[in-house]
Amino acid sequence: MSIHYFEDLDDTSKNNYNKNADGAIDMIILMCSIILFSYLMVDYIKNEIMEIKSQIFNLGQVQTQTIVKVNANSEQINFISNNIDLPVKEREILEQN
Repeated sequence: MSIHYFEDLDDTSKNNYNKNADGAIDMIILMCSIILFSYLMVDYIKNEIMEIKSQIFNLGQVQTQTIVKVNANSEQINFISNNIDLPVKEREILEQN
């Protein structure tokens, strides 16, 4: 782009008269566009990192709740399994005595 705008021209007609100024303005716009693009990329990456951190935190909470529920249910399952054969156990105890 800069070669195109800053090459030597013999023709100084109305269309080519401001060629150097047009090139300088285009270069400034190009630099501003690159800076804006960089800023938007950094902002997007920051937002994605915050979203991932939030999801990890929520996943940790779900995991903790699941562990609590499993522990509560395992106590009930152990109680049921220990007492399910109670008549058979009573009979075995009576037979031993």
